[in-house]
Amino acid sequence: MEFSTINSTAKHFGVSSSTIKRVLKNGMSYKNLFFKSEIIDNRILVYDYNHKLIKVLDNRSDTSRLFNILTTTLTRYIQSGKLWK
Repeated sequence: MEFSTINSTAKHFGVSSSTIKRVLKNGMSYKNLFFKSEIIDNRILVYDYNHKLIKVLDNRSDTSRLFNILTTTLTRYIQSGKLWK
């Protein structure tokens, strides 16, 4: 199975995101499952409220500049899976 965020993984398994982070960090198993985190690329896909892809940007810095949002705020939204504005 693949999940796009730690939060979505935690939600699926009914545990806290800190549990998933701890399992990833320590390389241990959880309920006989092993988790692996990998970044495939740094692109940011921007969708509208109807889930239509409207823009693909190369990285968080470009996205931050274009939408006038701090990179730390952008990162929090990406990790939480919540919509921004």
